[in-house]
Amino acid sequence: MFIRVLFLVLFAANTACAQETPKPKRFKHEKHGAIVFASGDGFELKCDIYQPKSDDPRPIMLAIHGGAWTTGTKFAMFRHARILANRGYVVMAINYRLAPDHKWPAQIHDCKHAVRWIREHAEKYNADPNRVYAFGYSAGGHLASMLATTDKDDGLEGNVLEPYSKHSSRIDGLIAGGSPMEFSWIDEESTTLKYWLDATRASDPEKYAQASPAAFITDDDPVAVLFHGTSDSLVPTSSPESFIDRCKEANIDAEIILSSDGHAGAFSRTSLLIESLTKLETMLAKEKCKSKISAIRELANAFVKAKGHLPISFKDPTSTDDLMNFATTTEKMEPSAYKEMILNDRDGKQFEFRWSSKDGVVVEEAIGINGERLSSRRKSGG
Repeated sequence: MFIRVLFLVLFAANTACAQETPKPKRFKHEKHGAIVFASGDGFELKCDIYQPKSDDPRPIMLAIHGGAWTTGTKFAMFRHARILANRGYVVMAINYRLAPDHKWPAQIHDCKHAVRWIREHAEKYNADPNRVYAFGYSAGGHLASMLATTDKDDGLEGNVLEPYSKHSSRIDGLIAGGSPMEFSWIDEESTTLKYWLDATRASDPEKYAQASPAAFITDDDPVAVLFHGTSDSLVPTSSPESFIDRCKEANIDAEIILSSDGHAGAFSRTSLLIESLTKLETMLAKEKCKSKISAIRELANAFVKAKGHLPISFKDPTSTDDLMNFATTTEKMEPSAYKEMILNDRDGKQFEFRWSSKDGVVVEEAIGINGERLSSRRKSGG
């Protein structure tokens, strides 16, 4: 019987292999205003980019304004964009085409283009194209949620021009507030959204489904945090709650924060954004931790299959571990990729591995925030 390798992850303080979360670092930032990111027949779309001052590329947050898909501009996101930039996000606050001049799905086409655009121009703004998230409120929350749940097979990509076709429009995490996630709560004969969807729910139920983020949820969607006021008279709480329920059915990590506010009040209460961001970062850290543990498990299993014995990651304090040697000499992984696999997010975490062998020798190691060995010991017994 082959040696079994047991990986234990420390869940310190709260959850998600996270130690006690330090106070977030504050970043100074500069604003790049009125940048044209899209244009077409009779329209020109502009964005504002809030760029943190940092030596390292920063994650991206697309900020999408509300206004019932018929009004509003990027300026509505000014306070929220500054909060996000102060916390280290490159924020792209966008305009998008508005109804009734531009019917659905023009709005999601614009948002998807914005994701591709910022990935294409990430280097210019010291942004990380592999970490793109979206935040929106009301209609903006709806559009951000569509970014989270739809992909190229759903027919909502729009006309993708060069050089943007090489970039994905998918995002890696979602924050949405006051957002309609499906439209079952609107009467079938109501003309409330006809200015935008060009139909009633009774006359074109497929179009309403096509505009519903909850209808597209699949198990590969990103983590999501929603917030909503229980006194919201525009969007019933049942709509985002149904989204959360469907996420959980698909095994997607998703949470909703409820406040006593009305629709406008929940947007104005910026503490809800801060709380949502904290939850999102915790979820992302948990996902990254799980991914790293899975990668190390697969690598260790490959080692056992090839070598017939357990990889020894501790021989003496100066040794290079067997998995590192195996990963690089067999070309299963670049050395930098191996190092990245055991690095941790800025929130501060550590992993603990327990390597147990059939002869009863147990090696326990704690690996810290920069991949350094915090502690290591060998003992006999299970």
